[in-house]
Amino acid sequence: MTTAISAQTALELIQTRYTCKAYDATKKIDDATLHTLLEMLRLAPSSINIQPWQLLVAGSDDAKATITTAMTGGDAHNVPKVQNASHTLILCTRTTIDDTHLTAVLHA
Repeated sequence: MTTAISAQTALELIQTRYTCKAYDATKKIDDATLHTLLEMLRLAPSSINIQPWQLLVAGSDDAKATITTAMTGGDAHNVPKVQNASHTLILCTRTTIDDTHLTAVLHA
């Protein structure tokens, strides 16, 4: 089932968004909600549908600890956020699109 929302409703949702400053390590996003969120990200549009990104999801304490080892200098203050978040998402993007990737995407 598809539910359309008006541009005004979308604008209101965006205007009331909130950036978390800290996370409660005891609260976890359930699997169904995480799956829905990841599906929304997977379906996000991109120019000519080339989807030049990959999304990495870290949910275990070990995976999040590995991420924090790379967080130095100006990013060090975010270590507790990564450690305490239910999941940490890393968005990787291509900086160039070669013919092989473009051909694969256009013929998929």
